[in-house]
Amino acid sequence: MDLAPTLEQRAECSYVFFEWVLNNMMVPGKIETWFLIMDFEGISLGEVPIKELKGFVGNMQRNFRGRMSKNIMINTHWLV
Repeated sequence: MDLAPTLEQRAECSYVFFEWVLNNMMVPGKIETWFLIMDFEGISLGEVPIKELKGFVGNMQRNFRGRMSKNIMINTHWLV
């Protein structure tokens, strides 16, 4: 039995977390945006879920319009 969360489940958890941050930690006029860092250490080029990442970032931009100031991917393959 595989108990590891799927990419969809991870994305849903992220949306819940970002919604909580938006409601509880943002300070209007002072802190209104976030900087998203995705770490791909230990993931080979063939394992990078490009389609899912595009969907995740698109949903972030659509659901939290104007909140994501930057999206950085670190430890990626040089082709990504």
